[in-house]
Order: sequence, then C-alpha cells, then structure tokens
Amino acid sequence: MRERKSRGSTKFQILFSHSLDEAKEIAERLEEVEFNHVQRQANKAAHNIARHARHVSEFLVWIEDVPPNLFSIIE
Repeated sequence: MRERKSRGSTKFQILFSHSLDEAKEIAERLEEVEFNHVQRQANKAAHNIARHARHVSEFLVWIEDVPPNLFSIIE
C-alpha cells in the first residue's frame, strides 16, 4: 500500500488519526485495495451527510427514506 503525505493540517491528523490507522490495518488484510481522493463537489451527498453529522448527537438510521437534508441533492 502506498501512502502519500497529506497537505492537511495537524488538527485534522489529530482528529482522524485513529480512524486512519484502523483503515490502514483493515486495508493491509485485503488482497488488493485502492484509496482515491474525491473532491467534495463531486460527492455532494457524502459531504452533506458529514456536515450534518457534526450537529447530531443521537444515533440515526435511514432505512427506506431519504434523509431530508439529502432529498434536494439526489433528485
């Protein structure tokens, strides 16, 4: 697995280092894996969910319905 140095801030690295370490450990167990960066404009739904999650304290699951904050994006 190739690893590229991030141009991101130290704050980002501190906040997400445990998640990144876990992803690396899982990836090392796979026969083949590839990670790609996608600009936020190219994946508005994921960006919207991530932004919304910052303000949600309870556990939410959407099974059959589209989350209200995504409805206009995926139409």
